[in-house]
Amino acid sequence: MHYRCKKTNFVVLIFKCMQKTDSYLAKLGAGLSLACAIHCATLPLFVTFLPLMGASFLENPIFELGLMGASVLLALYVLGRDYQYLHKKNTALLLALSGFGVIVLGHWWHEVETLFAVLGGLVLVGAYWVNWRLSRQVKMCKC
Repeated sequence: MHYRCKKTNFVVLIFKCMQKTDSYLAKLGAGLSLACAIHCATLPLFVTFLPLMGASFLENPIFELGLMGASVLLALYVLGRDYQYLHKKNTALLLALSGFGVIVLGHWWHEVETLFAVLGGLVLVGAYWVNWRLSRQVKMCKC
């Protein structure tokens, strides 16, 4: 168990409120990463049927870049904040950065783009899980 003490009760109260909000953001980030992995895994299977289903926006590069951009920003905010203020362990951040690296590598290497995008998305979900586990190990004391 790790303990983090804040100097005043006011700071502890504000941090606990932020922690609750960050918990929702962490769930949203993990959900976005999982959605990205599912999107990348299923898109090659349904690419011929997308126009018939009216979902051709899913193969739009702008949609993909927006999904990746939102995932990156949310991961950096949630994981970086927990690293800085809570557990001080960079494992989750390193996992997230390697996941994004695998996704970017897949976009450059088109032969294995789908495989790398799915693996990168799953590594991102793993980064959120590791961050969640590290955050649960920290106890706040009332200093």
